[in-house]
Amino acid sequence: MKRNNLRNVWPYLIFAMICAALGGFLFYKSQNSSADQFVEQGLVYPKTEALTGHTAVTIKEIIPVSNVSITHKKNGVVVSEDNNTGLVACLASDGERAFPVLLNVDSNIAKIIKERAEAGKLESNPLNVLAFASKGSDDLRIAEKVIERGKVDSNEKSRFDDSALLDVAEAENRLKIMHFASYALGAAVLLLLLTALWKYWQNTKFYNTLYDHFPELAQDLDKLVTDSDFHSPELGLYVYKNHLVVIGANDRIIDLTQIIYTYAVRQTNNSVVTFQVHLHNNQFRRLVVKPRRYQRDFTQSMLDRLMVYLQEAYPSMLVGVQHATDYKELKRQARG
Repeated sequence: MKRNNLRNVWPYLIFAMICAALGGFLFYKSQNSSADQFVEQGLVYPKTEALTGHTAVTIKEIIPVSNVSITHKKNGVVVSEDNNTGLVACLASDGERAFPVLLNVDSNIAKIIKERAEAGKLESNPLNVLAFASKGSDDLRIAEKVIERGKVDSNEKSRFDDSALLDVAEAENRLKIMHFASYALGAAVLLLLLTALWKYWQNTKFYNTLYDHFPELAQDLDKLVTDSDFHSPELGLYVYKNHLVVIGANDRIIDLTQIIYTYAVRQTNNSVVTFQVHLHNNQFRRLVVKPRRYQRDFTQSMLDRLMVYLQEAYPSMLVGVQHATDYKELKRQARG
């Protein structure tokens, strides 16, 4: 058996690497999802990026049509309508085709379009924007209504594309979410690394404490097995020189000569079975031991054997939950 300072550390490192990879991917995508980059890649509507449904849209002309409201229904009945969505439906053109577009009126994109249009420079200096090509039934109905309400001459309607609703506001929201998610995952990576470092420090501290108690173990940690009165490496439990040494879910070194009452606990929560050993010392303080996770039957068997051993090796110790009343009486007498 070797000293293992990385015990219980690897899971945090693995999760940190997963979060770092996912966060890096989202950050890369968010940084490489500008409209101009999409144009350079030829991903201009109606050609969209298969992974996200995003597309670049070139706007040379734009006509605001109507504000967008959101209707909330329950069992097919309208229960409320939100008219303050901040969204406006427009007809936009790239010079050859026209299509329905949704904009957030307070966005920088809407402000730039408005400024260029009012200055008469939008056609000569078109704006490339990123949009999400929505093709759901509700979105297609909005697209159809936008074209109808745009009062477009019947001869010109053939130029209009109602096969999708180009949602610029949704594309902006998705990019914001990608940014936020990448930063959140970055924070998670930092937290996981700090936790791994803390676990490493805890392991180092425990082994140093163990060697302070038993200097011979620094030379040969296998003595915990060969020279112990009771041992279960699978559970990380060892009785060594009147001490219960726990190298498990929580590392501990407990002087058994100070223990007056102990019992094993089996708990089931949503089909998840966990085991603990509760030890009460002569100061009436409860110490909780958590063995390593292992097979249920084996763990139960080994804990039963541990209780039998403690009962035989320490006759004055109360072993088993059946002595709860006796322990309470000792506690009452001690406190007068």
